[in-house]
Parts: sequence; structure tokens; C-alpha cells
Amino acid sequence: MAPTKEDFAVLLRLQKADKDLDALRAKIAEVPEDVAAIRLEIEEESGKHAAVYAKSREVQARKKDRENSMAQKEELIRKHQRDLNQVKSNEAFKALLKEIDDEKAAVGDLETVILELMDEAEAVRKEEAGIKAQIDGFVKEREGHIAELEAKKTDLENELAQWEEGRRKIFDSLPADLAAFYDKTRERRAGVGVSQLKENTCSECKMTQPPQAVVNVKKGIVIVTCDSCQRILVLAEGAPA
Repeated sequence: MAPTKEDFAVLLRLQKADKDLDALRAKIAEVPEDVAAIRLEIEEESGKHAAVYAKSREVQARKKDRENSMAQKEELIRKHQRDLNQVKSNEAFKALLKEIDDEKAAVGDLETVILELMDEAEAVRKEEAGIKAQIDGFVKEREGHIAELEAKKTDLENELAQWEEGRRKIFDSLPADLAAFYDKTRERRAGVGVSQLKENTCSECKMTQPPQAVVNVKKGIVIVTCDSCQRILVLAEGAPA
């Protein structure tokens, strides 16, 4: 069945519906990308806590090592003190006393280091608590944003379903051959299957059209395509026939 002027007017409506649908689909496609970017921010922010936690573990490990060393020294002191009762010579007794004094001095040094490490561990604990609170607040805010984006995506998908139904009705109202030709042209021409003829010029590629093509477009009873971009030419809205 040959198309009519009314069919080409409907074709313009179909083109507008498709552009709106493409824009809506683009918005929907942006949501997962935005969510992924936010999750990356959360991961990077959470990494700050991991760094402080590692620092805390390192301080605790150094403290434990010094405590073990001090325990070994104290055990050695107790052993040497027991050995004092068994030495036979004055020289050996004095030598053992010196070892005990040296070990006690080492214990004193280790106690000082352990106290310093306890202070450092407390400072790191406070730093960790502060960073954790900061991260928890950040994560809560960003997770809230993700929830908003997911809700927005659901709303957009519902809107898309309604628009697609509207588009289907417009498409089905066209002659089958014209509708099929439009879809193929749209697919080949970056989503734009129709171009309005304005002052004998294709509004998409800006090429002037041959006189006969202009006449046929104005008649609106045959499918005319642009000689350059191959899009379907339709008389511009409001243009004189």
C-alpha cells in the first residue's frame, strides 16, 4: 500500500519517539557506571582503614616481640640468681653478678620501649577509631546515593516500558513496508532514519536535493531518500507543500 502524507507525519512522530527512547536508554545505561564509580570510591576510602589497621598490627607485633625478649631476660635473671648459690670462686660469683646486672639493665630498656609502644598503640587505636567513624559516615552516605540511583533506574525502566508501548502503537499504525524501511534506515544511519526537508535541503546532512526529489517529498505519496545520507526525507513541519 502506498504511503500518504499522514503516514509521513506519523513517521516524524515515530522518529521523535525513538530519539526520546534512545535518550532514556542512555540514562538507564549511565546508572550502573555511576554505581560502579561510587563503589570504587567506597573501596578506596575503606583502604584508609586497612592501612591504619596494618599499622596497629605492626605496633602490636613489635610490642609482643619486646615482651617476649623481656620475659626471656627475666627468666635468665632468675636462673643466674639460682646459679649464685652454686658457684665456688669469688671471680665466678662476681662475673655472674655482672651478667645479672646487665640483664636487669636490658630488662629496664625493654620496659621503656614497651611503654613507648603502648603509647604508640593507643595513639594508633584512636586514629583507627576516628578513621573508622569517618569511613562509616562516608559509606553510609554513598550507599544512600547508590540506593537513590537504583530507585531512579527502576523508575526509568518503568517509564521506558510505557514509552516502548507507545512507540509500538505508532509503528503499527504505519504501512508495513514504510515501517520496515524506516527501521532498517535507522539502524544503518546511527539511529536517525528520517530527515526533514527544509528549503530543499536535507536537515541531517545539509545536502541540497534534486528538484524531482523535492517534488516527490511534497507530494508525500512515495518514499524518497536523501541522495547523500540515504535517510527518508519528510517535508519539514510547517513548510509549504
